Amino acid sequence: MEHISSNDRFVKPKRLYYVLLSVVFFTPFFRGLFFQKELLPVQLIIGLLGMVFLLSNGKETVKFSIVELGLSCVVISYIIATLFSVNLNLSIQETLKYITYLLVLIMAKNHINTYKRVKDLIRFLVGSGVVVAIIGIGAMFSLWSYQGAYEGKMLSSTFQYHNAFGIYTLAILFLSYGGISVSYKIEKYAFQISSFLLFLGLILSYSRGAWVFLPLCGFIYYILIGKDAKINFISAFLGNAIGTVIILKKVTQFAEEGNAMGMLWVVVGAVVSFGVYIGIYKILRKLNLNKKIYNYVIPGLGLISPIVLLSSKSLLAKILPKTLANRIMTISFTTNTVTERTVFYEDAFKIIKEYPIVGTGGGGWSTLYHSYKTYAYTSTQVHNYYMQLWVEIGTLGIVLFALTLMGFLYMSYKIYRKSNEGDRIILSSLFIAIVCILGHSFIDFDMSLSAIPIIMWLLIGSLISFYKKDINTSAKGIYLGFTAVFIIVSGMNYISYNATKNAATYVGSGKIEKAIRSFDMACTSSPFDGNKKVDYANLLNIVGKNKKDKSMIGESIKIMEKGLSLSKHDNGALLKGAKFYFKNGEMEKGIELIRELVETHPLDNRAYEDKARGLLLASEIYEKNGEVDKARDILKEVAQIEEVINKKNEDIKNNVVMTNKVKFIEITDKTKVAIEEAKNKLD
Repeated sequence: MEHISSNDRFVKPKRLYYVLLSVVFFTPFFRGLFFQKELLPVQLIIGLLGMVFLLSNGKETVKFSIVELGLSCVVISYIIATLFSVNLNLSIQETLKYITYLLVLIMAKNHINTYKRVKDLIRFLVGSGVVVAIIGIGAMFSLWSYQGAYEGKMLSSTFQYHNAFGIYTLAILFLSYGGISVSYKIEKYAFQISSFLLFLGLILSYSRGAWVFLPLCGFIYYILIGKDAKINFISAFLGNAIGTVIILKKVTQFAEEGNAMGMLWVVVGAVVSFGVYIGIYKILRKLNLNKKIYNYVIPGLGLISPIVLLSSKSLLAKILPKTLANRIMTISFTTNTVTERTVFYEDAFKIIKEYPIVGTGGGGWSTLYHSYKTYAYTSTQVHNYYMQLWVEIGTLGIVLFALTLMGFLYMSYKIYRKSNEGDRIILSSLFIAIVCILGHSFIDFDMSLSAIPIIMWLLIGSLISFYKKDINTSAKGIYLGFTAVFIIVSGMNYISYNATKNAATYVGSGKIEKAIRSFDMACTSSPFDGNKKVDYANLLNIVGKNKKDKSMIGESIKIMEKGLSLSKHDNGALLKGAKFYFKNGEMEKGIELIRELVETHPLDNRAYEDKARGLLLASEIYEKNGEVDKARDILKEVAQIEEVINKKNEDIKNNVVMTNKVKFIEITDKTKVAIEEAKNKLD
């Protein structure tokens, strides 16, 4: 097989290239980078790498592809949306994520631009995927403990979300299939065993969406590759499938028991998979079947097989564990899960209609969905990446993103057409891994776990590096400026995160002065985080009252007002603010915030509970102050809460197609107690 030839770019120094690969190798290990604790250090490292890359070119003009320019426009869309955002802090955080992806894309395109480096990338990603799979499988058998790796009989490994783990293993699985076809001897066999572990992880993830994409993406991959690669793919896939089926019942049995002996069965499965691969590969090579069989008959069988399998319930029940067979048999477009997600999409579109052009800014869905949801569900994600993107950056942004993907498809097509059969194997494995992630993102929120989009944009960058018609621009200075600001803001966020953590520790240990200094640093470093300001204001207020320091109390009130202005849709902040104002004698302000709880979250159990208890507290304060009439008015409002909830539930019943996923507002025990107490006082 001929090597993919290097394009006419300067091949960058190895040191930065290997640091980039090393960073990406470890990204899946930290809860998929879903949380700020793990994401912020990675953002800083990538920002510094990006700065080093841009500066290392000296005065040389940096060439940008249409994909890089397209993603740059998406970043600009996020910046514009931030100016009009409904949650300034979350919008800034989301913008930083997309700058991270842009830097990864740029560095990948300029560093991973030779056949050798693309193969290095595959080695790193497959190696990382195998470690992730082993961590999850080992936790499943109680060989070691990893929080959230195996719950509800579903394998999530380091991602702590089984669907994200499922699509991750599927994407990396296709990279391993490509690795098998372009490697020799020991490395080929290592890729084959790796593919088995990834395949097993995929099955044990219980991700129906990822399972559905397995035959679909497998079919496309098969069509794109040549005859010899087809033989490798058929042999490896059948080896994976047979090796997995043989051990699944034992594996699930030992998993339920938490028995480490289950790992021995995984080894058995790997040996069987490897043996089947070698056997089928040799047979197919020896038979030397007609090309038409590989091009028409086998793809046809590949399309029919999943349909036959799904319709053979008795066969599934016989060869698979009961839980797995039942899960497969529930794959349908009419499941309650699909119905519920359709409701999410409809509610997302309600927000889009309110913010059609530039969107809500990052975090718009999680901030606003309580006000738009059809019934009492809880979901901080739309479960459709493109709808969530549309919510956040509006029609303008989603069109730019669509054009970016179209540019990627165009470039991929051109590269593929000009490549020889050997090169197409690697290019196809990269392309299908990307398609897996983008495709599954239509039905889930994988892209909210930053490790997955980082890997995806890395793959896109390495693939498009072989397209030679870039655009000469003088925008290097702009990108340097962006990167510098990105590093500064990410650094400030990291300082703020640690300062907040320290403040909580100091409060717990009674070191109040240190807590105040830490909170001040946290709020200064992250000036648009309303929650931190609310907590800081409460602490300052308590200390100020203890010291009888009027200036400190006044300062706390100013900080609280600023914090609440940044947290208009955050019920936790509103409730803290209400109690703050009650303690400071500003009853009307506190009551107004209590009422806003239900206005912003009209279908949430907790909102009504907090409203009932908050108003009850307000009535007690009024009564204590001798304002009996005001106290009675508040008590009447509490007493009517049950009637309001019943009316809301009746509206849900009349306007929603009923399934077992539909949830109504519950009158919690604490809400009942508050209502009864209000009624008794009125009597």
